[in-house]
Amino acid sequence: MEEFIKNIKGRKRGIWLLIGICAGVFLIILGGMGSFGNNQARERTPAIDANQQEVNPAYVHELETRVAEQLSRINGVTNVTVMLTVESGSEFVYQGSTRVRIITPTVRGVSVVAGGGDNPVLQQEIISMLSALFNLGSNRIFVGGAG
Repeated sequence: MEEFIKNIKGRKRGIWLLIGICAGVFLIILGGMGSFGNNQARERTPAIDANQQEVNPAYVHELETRVAEQLSRINGVTNVTVMLTVESGSEFVYQGSTRVRIITPTVRGVSVVAGGGDNPVLQQEIISMLSALFNLGSNRIFVGGAG
C-alpha cells in the first residue's frame, strides 16, 4: 500500500493533467448541449415571417401618385416621378371580437426625380416636405433633376 501511495505522489502532475483534460472534454460536451439539446427554444428565425403579408402594390402606387401630385404643386417642380421603399405589408389587427385596425406599410425611403429637382433650393423644399410627410431623415430621401 505504501508503494501505491508513493507512485501516486510521483505522478501528481500526470493526474492533474488527466483531470484537466477530463474537465475540458466535459465542458465541451456541456457547451454543445446548449445549442442542440433544446431544439424548441432555438429554432431558426426565418428570413421572412410566415405571418407577414406582401406589400400591396396598388396601395404603394396610389401613395406614390399622391406624393407626386403634392410635389408638383411646389413652384418650379415639374414632371415628378416618385418611388417609395416600404418596410412591411398591410396588417389587420383584431382588437377584441369586433374592432379591426389596419396598419399600413412604413415608408423607409423616397426617391424623387423631377424637373427642377437639380435646383438646391427646390431640393431642400422637397426634402422638407417628404421628411414631414413620412417622418424620414434627409439621408433616406433622394431628389434629382429629370434629364
